[in-house]
Amino acid sequence: MVGTGIFATTGFMAGDLGDARLILLIWLAGALFSFCGALTYSELGINFPSSGGDYVYLTEAYGPVWGFMTGWISFFAGFSAPIAA
Repeated sequence: MVGTGIFATTGFMAGDLGDARLILLIWLAGALFSFCGALTYSELGINFPSSGGDYVYLTEAYGPVWGFMTGWISFFAGFSAPIAA
């Protein structure tokens, strides 16, 4: 998912780095990391075919306490913070 950060940070990167090729290289490195994350979540989705996302993955890996905690952290930090901003 591409948000508005790509438009806001490119100018700062250009000021700090100074070379357009270096900026593109850094963007490509970020794309590679994002692609690896997407592949990881696709593997988790294939291996645990139930709804719940991170809750299911962490519950299966570490137990129900960590699944419960990630749900509440996601609620407070992931959903409430962008609304407050």
